[in-house]
Amino acid sequence: MDANSPFTEQEMAMLRPVFLTSGREHLETMGRLQGELPGLVPDGDALKQFHRAIHSLKGAALQMGFLQIGGLAGLLERVVLVLQESMPDDDGRWQTLLQQGHTALDTALTATEQETGFTPAGELVTELEQWLAQCEQSASGEQCASG
Repeated sequence: MDANSPFTEQEMAMLRPVFLTSGREHLETMGRLQGELPGLVPDGDALKQFHRAIHSLKGAALQMGFLQIGGLAGLLERVVLVLQESMPDDDGRWQTLLQQGHTALDTALTATEQETGFTPAGELVTELEQWLAQCEQSASGEQCASG
């Protein structure tokens, strides 16, 4: 049982498959929408759907006590929130970060399914945090770039 989980072992045994199924569905939505990322507009439907999927995955992971998954999903959600304000002029770095995040979350769900544990790629977390910090320093978000 995950030490951060508010549930008993029996509850986790019932809830883990539900979380994994739901998590996979959210990842599938994100994966499908990644093909539309280059043409996204800040208030577009695809970006809103992407946000709903990552927000739902984050919430479910945190509720279940999967803090590493929830934390990574939270960083990706912040990227999407920046994109909803305006599309940054960063040569598509945000697209790469979202794609890498999607891959890391897929790995995390697999590790959770196999009960092997998950540690997010520190380099990806650092890159996400740097990108977000640069966006937050910019008044419009248009000057976001990787560090």
